[in-house]
Amino acid sequence: MCNKHCLFINKLRDHPIRSGKVIPYYVKNNKGLFALVTNKKTGVAYEDNLCLFRCVSLHQDKDVGNCELSTQRKFENYCQAFSVNPSSFPGVTLFELCAVEHLFEVNFMVYELSNETGTVVARLIQRSREIYTKTLNLNLYNRHFSYIFDFAKYAHSYVCLPCSKMWNAKWAYHRHVKSCNCIVCCKYPGGKYQNPKTFYEKLHTHEVIIPAHDIFYPYRSTFEYESFMDKSNLPQNTDKTMWCALHRPLSVSVSSNVPGFQTTACFVNDTGDDEGLVLHMLQYLEKIALTAYQLLKNKFQYVFGKKTPIRFWQNL
Repeated sequence: MCNKHCLFINKLRDHPIRSGKVIPYYVKNNKGLFALVTNKKTGVAYEDNLCLFRCVSLHQDKDVGNCELSTQRKFENYCQAFSVNPSSFPGVTLFELCAVEHLFEVNFMVYELSNETGTVVARLIQRSREIYTKTLNLNLYNRHFSYIFDFAKYAHSYVCLPCSKMWNAKWAYHRHVKSCNCIVCCKYPGGKYQNPKTFYEKLHTHEVIIPAHDIFYPYRSTFEYESFMDKSNLPQNTDKTMWCALHRPLSVSVSSNVPGFQTTACFVNDTGDDEGLVLHMLQYLEKIALTAYQLLKNKFQYVFGKKTPIRFWQNL
């Protein structure tokens, strides 16, 4: 017996819709849709991932036996519009349906049939923006689209996915879907998600109160270089490189708001020592940093003076 493992299965929504080989009986024998699993003339199963374009062709031409030519034309229009390689076409995802709606000027309403309780129930998977005059109803099962041509025969019960309520009338179901405000129908043992506490919020729970104006680091330093173009003592030119001048530092100015360093300091490269100029700047910045550290240490001495166990700081 394996009782220490959990298996989680997540349904992937945004995957390419393609040909469906295995269709359950309640979909294949549904009197309100064309399953579009095999070619009506040849009896050969479809393997070209063009089920969506067959649905569009049937919706416009109403001829299930002679829709292949129209299907190929619509697929070619799609490939030209979206720069798709026909030889490696994976199918159309649910996310891409909005763009396909614009191409064919038709609304796509995507449903799925469920037979979990022994009663066939229709669920609305993806709702169209309904900006066009014509609406095409699609059935989705296992990455395969089928064409719903008669909704009255397609389903007699409808269930809302967020709240699980059921209706027998399509118009009542759609009216509810537009106004359903049930966001989460699952109950989680740990409750809803909450943002983790910040460092200062954790300190507050241990009665260490930091004023709002002390939360952000108050000190800063800036520096700016001036340089010149030195054309003397240039390296030798090569076949691919020609030296015009060297970009060398001339001076650097450092400003800070740390007390004791608020007057701008200027360092000049008057000896030609480029590295020495940079070293003087870094040493000056280090003095500023040490002074800022000491000022803040003295300011927050009341925090460090508290006797708190080491594990307290490790848990923050």
